[in-house]
Amino acid sequence: MARPGDGKPSFGDELRWREAAGESDGSALTGVELEGRLLVTQRSQAFSLGVGPTYLHWLGPAAISLSLTPALGGEYFDRTVLATAGLRGGLGLGLTLAEGGERGLDGFGLPDVVMPNVGRYVRVIRRRTLLTLELTGAADVRSRGGSVAAGLLVGLAWSDERFTEPAPPLPAWPFLHARHD
Repeated sequence: MARPGDGKPSFGDELRWREAAGESDGSALTGVELEGRLLVTQRSQAFSLGVGPTYLHWLGPAAISLSLTPALGGEYFDRTVLATAGLRGGLGLGLTLAEGGERGLDGFGLPDVVMPNVGRYVRVIRRRTLLTLELTGAADVRSRGGSVAAGLLVGLAWSDERFTEPAPPLPAWPFLHARHD
């Protein structure tokens, strides 16, 4: 639901595309998100593009996400094109539908990351497909008045996390130990 410049409610559909990059430790991701948004209601059409912070926390097979994105865009309302600047936000829940990935040994079977004096670490790549449900809100300041929008988004998300974790201990090789008979 959106409230265009005249303050009357207007219902419609929203299409949103997001791409985020950041640091993951395997249980949480903090990063920066690029967001594109297209909103089509009964009486107006709007688009925006923004960049802002995002946070995702894994709770087993589920994830909670939080984002807040300042954006610039435009809107067509009442036969007039308007420039907009606004703030978009959302609180979401994602449920894992599929998971895959690899645990980081390189092509020679050796860990690809070795940190001297700290220990052995391996690279982990985890890919997940999630069904998402998000409560969203947006507030825009336009060249003629303001607008507020709220919604409930249902969608699909793909997560591709890359992080390191401690490597398993090296096996004890019996032929390396001296035998005393």
